[in-house]
Amino acid sequence: MTIDKLAKLIKKGFDDVDAGFVAVDKRFDAQDKKLEQNFLSFKKEMEDVMDQKFFGFKKEMEDVIEEKLFNIGMELKNIRKEIDKLNEKISDVLATEANDIKPVYFDLEKLKKKVAFLAAEIKILKSCRQLKNA
Repeated sequence: MTIDKLAKLIKKGFDDVDAGFVAVDKRFDAQDKKLEQNFLSFKKEMEDVMDQKFFGFKKEMEDVIEEKLFNIGMELKNIRKEIDKLNEKISDVLATEANDIKPVYFDLEKLKKKVAFLAAEIKILKSCRQLKNA
């Protein structure tokens, strides 16, 4: 075997090894791409699932909040009705009191005369008592 043949044989061996490395690199690259695609697909599926769960949860919470707001609105409506009833009762009581209570007017001169008359009667009664006791 000549050096030329030996060199060609060695070169062919290196070329075969390089070709093997290239083939392995291509397989690794293909496997990496496949894994990356699988990962991206899985990631997308998980994002979709999370979105569905989030929007489902969000919808549930919106429904719960809407129901609570409706209940609060109904309670407020009932409270307003109660307040209206109480206001009507207050108005009725005030109207009744206004009709029941009538102003009293005093004639000062008449009162003075009555007081003077009563004072005179008291004096007369005292003098009658003194006469009886004497």
